[in-house]
Amino acid sequence: MLDFHPEYMIKDLLQSVISINNQAAISNSVDEKLDRVLFALEYLNEKIDILTVHHLKAFKQVVNNQRTRNLDEAQANLLVQQADSILSQLA
Repeated sequence: MLDFHPEYMIKDLLQSVISINNQAAISNSVDEKLDRVLFALEYLNEKIDILTVHHLKAFKQVVNNQRTRNLDEAQANLLVQQADSILSQLA
């Protein structure tokens, strides 16, 4: 059974980033943005959704900036799709 709780979805996104990092060197800014998403989700109580959404959007922007540089289209698409799925759960 699939779990669509944002916390688990973000952890899946993190696993995708780790996997891609192992295949090719991605800018640390991708990891940094995702770390901020996890922090917002796990440690902040008030306004958690606002911060999480903000950091997910920043993560997507960094991923899109890495297209054709350190990420191929399939990798970038996967990460953006996962982030979009999380955003739709938070909406």
